[in-house]
Amino acid sequence: MIFNVRAWPQGRRILLALAFCCLAAAPAWAAEHAVILAYHHVGDDTPASTSVTVETFAGHLSYLQKNGFTVLPLQQLLAELSAGREVPEKSVAITFDDAYVSVYSTAMPMLRQYGWPFTVFVNTEPVVKGFGNFMDWQQLQELQKNGGAVANHSHSHAYMVRRNAGESEDQWQKRMRHEIVTAQSLLSDKLGRVEKIFAYPYGEFSGPLQAIVRELGFFGIGQHSGVVDFNSDFSAVPRFPMATGFDGLKQFAIKVNSRSLPVEVLAPLQRLIPLSDDRPAMRFRLRAGDFRANELNCYVSGRRMAVQWLDRKERLVEIRPEKPVGKGRIKYNCTAPSSSRSGVYYWFSHLMIRR
Repeated sequence: MIFNVRAWPQGRRILLALAFCCLAAAPAWAAEHAVILAYHHVGDDTPASTSVTVETFAGHLSYLQKNGFTVLPLQQLLAELSAGREVPEKSVAITFDDAYVSVYSTAMPMLRQYGWPFTVFVNTEPVVKGFGNFMDWQQLQELQKNGGAVANHSHSHAYMVRRNAGESEDQWQKRMRHEIVTAQSLLSDKLGRVEKIFAYPYGEFSGPLQAIVRELGFFGIGQHSGVVDFNSDFSAVPRFPMATGFDGLKQFAIKVNSRSLPVEVLAPLQRLIPLSDDRPAMRFRLRAGDFRANELNCYVSGRRMAVQWLDRKERLVEIRPEKPVGKGRIKYNCTAPSSSRSGVYYWFSHLMIRR
């Protein structure tokens, strides 16, 4: 059937034009995945290990805008994906840890220019004590009025997976609940609405700590690289950390266009690794997907790891560092290029802690 649109009344033609316009402008709600970005400082005179420069941050925002990304509130993104509901293709959430004052003075005005939402994870003790490098309550209130959401980053920003000397399991659990509940109570009293999302200090988490976060009704957010999707563990959601040396525009583009590498970790099942094991092996099953499994690469501390296929039919893989790793946090990152999308990589990161 052929429609003679020119013969339609003018009002009907205008409505048709508006409909096509809106369809062209609206993002496609067809993705089962999204990327979350983690920043700390935005400034030219802050520590490089936890900072991006003003120029770099401006470049990140410009890239997202020019390449058709949808910036969603973190709470909405997590609620949709955890319920198995699709989000727009090329969705991103922007987050900041620690509530540094540079987020208020520098990042917030830049984000306002785009009208984009963002989330700040607040460790409340520095705010209560008035530490100068952190936002105060008034600044956090202003931030909420200008597109910012506030969420929980504990009270004291302790190394939460680590027990104090002589501390029992029960005492540790009570202290962890106190850290989370105290911060949430302070934030709610001072700021009103506060999201029930908890970002682990230093990105460190373990099974018992995740259980506490789930019990208290929070989403749990880490700092290990990767993409969140329908199959993610929503008590240990990955984010791509942004800091000097890992924030170049080429790297940024790869990260925000990434997909989730479907991995089932078989061993170790515990996050906490004995100090005696300085080359911990990880075994996993690589599920099928739109990626070239034969080009799988894995890294630790920027060094490539040997990838051993234990059983190609069953897609069983083992990786192990060639050299001893340090104490504390260890992140194994594995990537594989897409089979159908040029420049797109599937990404997985696994956190372990040698205590």
